[in-house]
Amino acid sequence: MTNEGCPLSAEDLSSATGLTWTLRATQPDHELETLPGVTADVCVLTSDDRPQLGGDPLVLRVDAADGPAAEQVRAEFDASCSRNGGTPTPSSAASGARTCEKGSSVPEGLVEGGDRVVQLYYVTADEATSEELDGSFEKVLAAVR
Repeated sequence: MTNEGCPLSAEDLSSATGLTWTLRATQPDHELETLPGVTADVCVLTSDDRPQLGGDPLVLRVDAADGPAAEQVRAEFDASCSRNGGTPTPSSAASGARTCEKGSSVPEGLVEGGDRVVQLYYVTADEATSEELDGSFEKVLAAVR
């Protein structure tokens, strides 16, 4: 984790996307909504540069899991990607990373390192913003520490 408590700093995310991001929240040992009983360190970053539906900020969520939880997050990433019509695909810019390729959808990815995984996904992104972010997502994955 960075000194901000997140494996992706707001500065690195801003550099990767060209948007201004702020770390809004960190939640250590947060139970994951998609995997009851599994916890991860969660951080939420927001950008007001591209207001979304209802004027809400753009949100990127980062879940970092270690040990046995990492394997469960990794397996759920692959299963969820497939269930939603996607294909887990190795990243071309970040070693140990992959994205869920689903055509024109919100970018999401997973970065692996040892017994740790970091899952990243945009919580809110309209179609135009999603397309814009897709072009920078490999840089986002490469910025994970």
